[in-house]
Amino acid sequence: MAPKHEAHLFAARADDLEGMAAGMYAESTVLLSFTAAVEVLGIAWTAYNYFKMLTIKRLLRPRTETISASAKLQFVAPPLYDDGAVTTYKQVHASGLLRVTHAAAVLLNSRGKHENDHHKLFGTAGDRGAQVLLLSIKFNTWFLIAGCTFCFTSIVFPDMASLSSAAPHPDAMTEFLVYGAMGMSFVLMLIFVIPPTFAMFNLVTSIEGFKQDWAIKKAMGIADATPTHGHHH
Repeated sequence: MAPKHEAHLFAARADDLEGMAAGMYAESTVLLSFTAAVEVLGIAWTAYNYFKMLTIKRLLRPRTETISASAKLQFVAPPLYDDGAVTTYKQVHASGLLRVTHAAAVLLNSRGKHENDHHKLFGTAGDRGAQVLLLSIKFNTWFLIAGCTFCFTSIVFPDMASLSSAAPHPDAMTEFLVYGAMGMSFVLMLIFVIPPTFAMFNLVTSIEGFKQDWAIKKAMGIADATPTHGHHH
């Protein structure tokens, strides 16, 4: 005879397979509230990373202008070096992007220095901005992966089993729609938002104030191409 705890485990598995565990989350106001909080956090976190990278990229992207005499295009300095550009950036994003970056830098104990205007775009993180934002993107990605995996395997699939049974749970359809939408929203962010965010991160942390001169010299075959210790971005 199987021990009681094993019998209970087998029964729980049988319930899941038959869809009998369906509807549990939809019946609980606490669980639904927690679900809403997780959804908001996932969207807000993803949006922060994306728009933080986008706003910095716009300031670092080189511009072109036409030479009137020859009608040719030439590259000019990016908006970062316009008079008042950094000040305007701080004023516009002081209560939004920069405040979140400040909280992240404090939480990760990554307050950095501001050796140039590029570093100032990362607020409190300064020259450690690359480290802070990379961790944010990584944790955000794993958060989304964990969220959609949980929604589909623990809730949506049991709901589908229940809905296909002779006597489905009355809340199974509601639960299926709510958590199915939540899981799909996370999948869509993983496919369409995270990749461009990471691509922009690679750009904005490898040029201008974050460029590594020693790496450029090494690629060009110039002697004395050694890393500067203490500045790993």
